[in-house]
Amino acid sequence: MSVTEAPTYLAGCAPADPLGKTGKLIARHLATACVAWFSSAVAAQCECAWQGPFSWLVEDADYIVLGEVVARRGNSFDLRVMLSLRGQSGSDMIRIWGERGGDLCRPDVSLFPVGGQWLFALQEISAIPPGGFNPSTPNISYGRPGDYTLSKCGAYWLEHRDGLLSGNITSLFQWDYAPEMNPVPVSLVQAFIEGEAGYADIIEVSDEVTSKEAWLRKMRQRMREGS
Repeated sequence: MSVTEAPTYLAGCAPADPLGKTGKLIARHLATACVAWFSSAVAAQCECAWQGPFSWLVEDADYIVLGEVVARRGNSFDLRVMLSLRGQSGSDMIRIWGERGGDLCRPDVSLFPVGGQWLFALQEISAIPPGGFNPSTPNISYGRPGDYTLSKCGAYWLEHRDGLLSGNITSLFQWDYAPEMNPVPVSLVQAFIEGEAGYADIIEVSDEVTSKEAWLRKMRQRMREGS
């Protein structure tokens, strides 16, 4: 019998159905379940507009703090406070909560390794929303009242090394957390937050690209210098 011939016991019948009615029913249910899961997963993903560079965000922050990451657990990390630039925590150690599953619009805490030092613009947690805490997974949570959250919808953090800060301080490029720039002294950013320095003072030191036009000017200048 050739491979194209039907077996004799199927002669006179409809073409063979490898799944059968039961198999088709199971496949249909699986497909429906997959579509429902995918739809809910997409719906749960964070959606937010870019809020801007660090310099735009300081006014609305509950707490602006420079500190060192000393421990991580679940979707949170503990920060040892080195300097409070706006607001007070009342403690030399605070807990910051990051992304839990893609729905909170926060960065993953893996971006902030133990030993790293950062300047953060934070929001304080005043209440836990429904479903925000599961006692079975206490380290995977929305957070606790009195702790802090960190948003990823803007440049809410700057990296600190040896008294200097780097990150998106003034750049207008969206979703750019680390534009090309020279590091800026903490003292200058502190003066900006306190109203004693302006954007021009920061840009003079950082040489940060703040717009597409500035980027083009800088590229032309570098081409002339290299020629």
